[in-house]
Amino acid sequence: MLDNCYYMPPEEFLSGRHDQIEVKRWLSHLEDRRLKLQELAENEACYQSIFENAGTAICIIDGAGIVSLINHQWERTLGFTKGEVEQKIHFLDFVHPGDKDAVSRYINVAGKVYEANPNGHEVRLVDSKGQTTYVVFSIHLIPSCEKYIISALDITELKNKNGQLQLYHKHLEELVKKRTRKLEKETEKSRRLAREISQLYQQESELRKQLENSSRENTKFTRFLVHELKTPLTPMVGSADILFEKAKSTEFERLASNIHRGAHSLNNRVNDLLDLARGDMGLLHLSCGWIDLPGILKDVVCYMAVEFERRKQLVCLDIDFNTPLIWADAERLRQVIINLLENASKFTPAHGRIFIKTTKVGDSLIVMIRDTGCGIKKERQGTIFNDYSTQPKPDDPAANMGIGLHLCKLLMDLHGGDLWVNSKEGEGSEFSFSFPLDKDSNRR
Repeated sequence: MLDNCYYMPPEEFLSGRHDQIEVKRWLSHLEDRRLKLQELAENEACYQSIFENAGTAICIIDGAGIVSLINHQWERTLGFTKGEVEQKIHFLDFVHPGDKDAVSRYINVAGKVYEANPNGHEVRLVDSKGQTTYVVFSIHLIPSCEKYIISALDITELKNKNGQLQLYHKHLEELVKKRTRKLEKETEKSRRLAREISQLYQQESELRKQLENSSRENTKFTRFLVHELKTPLTPMVGSADILFEKAKSTEFERLASNIHRGAHSLNNRVNDLLDLARGDMGLLHLSCGWIDLPGILKDVVCYMAVEFERRKQLVCLDIDFNTPLIWADAERLRQVIINLLENASKFTPAHGRIFIKTTKVGDSLIVMIRDTGCGIKKERQGTIFNDYSTQPKPDDPAANMGIGLHLCKLLMDLHGGDLWVNSKEGEGSEFSFSFPLDKDSNRR
């Protein structure tokens, strides 16, 4: 630092033979040197702190491979203390036996070609407990000396996670393959089902067309049959009415009564057939008004009283005559009640009973007609309101053509009501129908 400074002998300085300017130069150089030495010491302390507190494990080895210095991270990574390592252990003693040859080559190459030193290689080190630690190994030759600085970034946790990730990835691949195979099978199954559904749909369409054609033909036939029956039946009913009136109080009264009743019963059946044909064609309409349901029930019972008396059956009424008026077609309602009472009478033996009851439930008015007849089998109850469903009478299987209940159901649907049955074979049946009560139904 002071090689270029002028040296003044002490005797010359003390003798007073000196120049004041030269003295100032000499003192200035001394101060510069002190400051540079201070800066050098501060830099050395800074580098030492960086070395010791680095997040990467670092060690310095000499040309023979002996460890000269390690930092705190090296101690934490491998579990050795400075006192156990520095100037005592060869660096290769840290290296896993399987990686020693490779590390030796790295050190040799680093000592020969500084610019091409091998960095970023994965190496296995052995810690103080004999456990393997995976690190990313880098080595550099320190310029102007025979020492090397080695850094080792601990990737053990990352390695373990990568291993777990690979296992999970393999598991996912197997799972994807498995689900892909399953999806392919399900796709093939779906395609097969789609083909079957398409075939069934085509078959259903063809059957529906056939059914519609058959229904139209049946409707045409029914209308033709009704027309053919009504033509001779009209004068027959008129003649029966006249005969019944003329034969009163004579020995032919009972015979005339049977003819009169049979003619009107046949006329009712023909009318039912005509109504069913109209219903199937959507031509059956209602003519509604405010009507007194208890009054209609009483009139129908009186109308059928002769039939009940002939069959020796007792009719029990439980009717609330304060029942609100209902919005309905009186003639169609009478038709429903007559059909239900005729069925009850036909399937009830002599001396049996028929019960008629009205009740209000919520916003509906319900009429129940119960008999003590033979009842209906459970498997028949679900289809009893279908077209031409027949419940045979024990002593007269042909007594019911089965169109009455279907017509009753059709008429109740048109009224916005419902019709259902509860029956137990051998104990009788209970047919019930309901009417919705309008907000104006309370007027009488």
